[in-house]
Amino acid sequence: MNIAVVDDVKTDRDELVTLIKRYASLNQIRISISEFDSAEDFLESFRSYSFGFVFMDIYMKEMNGAEAAKIIREKDPDVIIIFLTTSDEHMPDAFKVHAFDYIGKPAEKNRIFKLLDECTHSESARFDEPVLSFNANRTQLALPYSSIKIVKTANANYLDIVDRKNISYQTRMTFSAVADELSNDNRFLQIIRGVLVNMDYIIDIFDGKCLLEGDESVPVNVKKSKELSDIWLNYKFAKKRSLQKKRRLE
Repeated sequence: MNIAVVDDVKTDRDELVTLIKRYASLNQIRISISEFDSAEDFLESFRSYSFGFVFMDIYMKEMNGAEAAKIIREKDPDVIIIFLTTSDEHMPDAFKVHAFDYIGKPAEKNRIFKLLDECTHSESARFDEPVLSFNANRTQLALPYSSIKIVKTANANYLDIVDRKNISYQTRMTFSAVADELSNDNRFLQIIRGVLVNMDYIIDIFDGKCLLEGDESVPVNVKKSKELSDIWLNYKFAKKRSLQKKRRLE
């Protein structure tokens, strides 16, 4: 579990890190904590899906935590953000970026432990679905299958993995290795050699092209175009029937 602590006051940062480490030790949870003394430093190194939790101080020099959280949300809609503050003045901003919680400083043991209990439960729920783990730009990432839009061969032993925000990650992996893993999930369809797409993002397949959300298109194996289109339509209808059944049960 990767955790970021962003606070320009070192004593506050040290206290929080100590509490998080104590919680992890008591609960036998493996964690990695990265510390940052400014929002700018954090954003410079931040990559989508590189952190499970971000503890963000509201009041910092230059860019404040609320402003930084807006940028974080553009890159990673799922990361858990917890604001740290000495005032509730910015509470409305916390709600706007869907912060998980908003807690006062200095950090109190019982409050932090309770919050981490809730967070780890939420983190588990977030990753109930499988994730694809890979390294990109020397950062270990874990991308939920639902967030993967395209996987395609870049060059020898490298892949481009494109997420739902059209952010592309290049990783040193073989296409066959990733295709073997994702083939266990019926969302993914290989439409041509070296290109795998998530059918949840397909808009249409015609004239040798697969149109995807975000004004993107990728070529399709022309000889198999009709077959691929039928697979996608069958998947689409099956998913719709499943949702309708679920609603009726609810």
